[in-house]
Amino acid sequence: MAASLSLTQHDTSSPLQFGPVPADTPWAEEKVKFDAIFDSLSPVGGMLTGDKVKPVLLNSKLPVDVLGRVWELSDIDRDGMLDKDEFAVYPTEEDMIEWAKRESEREE
Repeated sequence: MAASLSLTQHDTSSPLQFGPVPADTPWAEEKVKFDAIFDSLSPVGGMLTGDKVKPVLLNSKLPVDVLGRVWELSDIDRDGMLDKDEFAVYPTEEDMIEWAKRESEREE
């Protein structure tokens, strides 16, 4: 008797959202921008490895330890890669700089 592999699709829609996100919301505009960046990095199987994302991270000029923490927060399923949605929740450079400032102030 051969074992069968069952792949199930999980509902990833928000339980708090009824219907699609309106296209004119600021987040929807940002998502389109991040999706384009994600696609430009040549994902394999819908995923980007750390090596593919690293140049984008280093471009922010933030300390490597800060970038590592940002990666940890973005890699929600802890598989060492980012899918399109994980990449989209990745903070903007401005967000990362603001976060780094708050962290350094907290350490002082």
